[in-house]
Amino acid sequence: MRKSSLVLLTSAIIGLLLVSGFNRPATAANSVTPQYITGTDFKMLDTTKLPSPVITDEKETKIYLDKLVTEAYEVWLKEKDVAAVNDFYRENNCIVLTPEKAEVYGEVSSNNTDVTMGTPTVVYEMYSGNYIISATMQWNKSGSTPKWMNDFTGGAGDAEVVGLSLGNGASSSFTNKGYLMFTEDKNDVNTGTITNAQDWDNSGVIFRPQDVFLSDINGQNKNYNIDGYYISLYVKYNGPAVGVPIFSQYGHSWTKTAIGSWGFSTGGVSISYVDSNYAWKASSGPKYFN
Repeated sequence: MRKSSLVLLTSAIIGLLLVSGFNRPATAANSVTPQYITGTDFKMLDTTKLPSPVITDEKETKIYLDKLVTEAYEVWLKEKDVAAVNDFYRENNCIVLTPEKAEVYGEVSSNNTDVTMGTPTVVYEMYSGNYIISATMQWNKSGSTPKWMNDFTGGAGDAEVVGLSLGNGASSSFTNKGYLMFTEDKNDVNTGTITNAQDWDNSGVIFRPQDVFLSDINGQNKNYNIDGYYISLYVKYNGPAVGVPIFSQYGHSWTKTAIGSWGFSTGGVSISYVDSNYAWKASSGPKYFN
């Protein structure tokens, strides 16, 4: 697994970490409690036992985390394997706080069979002292045919709704430090890097990417620009917080259906549609933070 070019933070930074007496563990198994029906309860790291963040400037922190997450997404796009992504993070001064499962991001859970919603994962990034929450969505197939093909004739509806949040998205126990979203087509080719959110608060982010059905001039080689996505949210923990659920949610519509309303709620992101016959919402987990 390649190391990120971010490790160009020089040997001086590494030296600072060593002076502070920190020896990065391979895993953070001690921070994960046994699983419950509703997810996994993630214990917070004791930051008093970790070195102070090396990066403190807000702008530098955002640039650093954006680059780190972008390179993590490149690993995900190539491997589609959470173990590979976690290895990347460990090699780049992060502590992985979530259990691993082959092929999928965390434990898969969804209330919609058209898509697979990867349960959110959490890593602690040591240079900036922030947590990175990430989640994925992948359309399922019937045989070799993606299920979005069922919507192809009717056409895409309103822009999709993609949400990632801790609790109701507005928890003062966290400070939102940034976010990114990436989309890909059925050939695992990146179709968009989205930096501007439609809405965000202390502990959540909502994106509204417009989906598009694609084909060649003869109507063949059908494709879809959101066959899958990868989304990340960076937060600083202010405390205190116990049992905060992490929600990853995806609202889909087709046949020109419009979104009636959307926004943060106690259940993550709430969405209403003008015609629910041509729309649905899929949700992961949730998992539980601290």
